[in-house]
Amino acid sequence: MSQMITVKVKLLPTKEQATILREMSQTYISTINTLVSVMVAEKKSTKKSSKDIPAQLPSAVKNQAIQDAKSVFKKLKKKKFERIPVLKKPVSVWNNQNYSLNSCIPGHSTASPIH
Repeated sequence: MSQMITVKVKLLPTKEQATILREMSQTYISTINTLVSVMVAEKKSTKKSSKDIPAQLPSAVKNQAIQDAKSVFKKLKKKKFERIPVLKKPVSVWNNQNYSLNSCIPGHSTASPIH
C-alpha cells in the first residue's frame, strides 16, 4: 500500500530558473486553453497524448495538461457550453514523475529516501 504525502516547498530560484518556471507555467496554461478550444470545436473530448502536443514541456507535464483540459471540458459539457473559460493564472505542476528530493524522512522503522 502506498501513501501520498502533500508537501509545501518554498522555491528560491535564481533569476534564470525563475524565467524558465514563468515560461513553463505560461506554456502550460496556453496548452490547456488550446486543448479546450479544440475539444469545444469538436464537441468531444480529445484522444491526444503527449507526443501530439507541440509545446516545449516535459511529457509528464503535457499529460497533466491533457488531463486538466479534459476536466475543464467535462465541466463545460455539463453546463451546455454556456461560457468557455480562458485560464490565465500561471501554474506549475510537479508529480512523482518530474521531481526528486535528495533527502530522507523518518519512517516507522527506517528512513525512506524520496526520489
